[in-house]
Amino acid sequence: MTIDIDTLGKASRHRMVLHMTCRHCGHKGQIKARDLARTHGFGTDPRTWSFRCSRCDMRNCIVRVMEEIRR
Repeated sequence: MTIDIDTLGKASRHRMVLHMTCRHCGHKGQIKARDLARTHGFGTDPRTWSFRCSRCDMRNCIVRVMEEIRR
């Protein structure tokens, strides 16, 4: 059975990370879902956001919700 991760609450429960890649300049960034959920709400869908690139200031990013790699 698969689980659809459609909220920051579900993503934080499964210790996931949001990976953003700017389509304009290729800059990459990541943030833990639990940190974002604390400030923006656990019911928020991260796939509907338009993240702003910190390098080129464009709002054209690909957002992927992925498992956190533990070392």
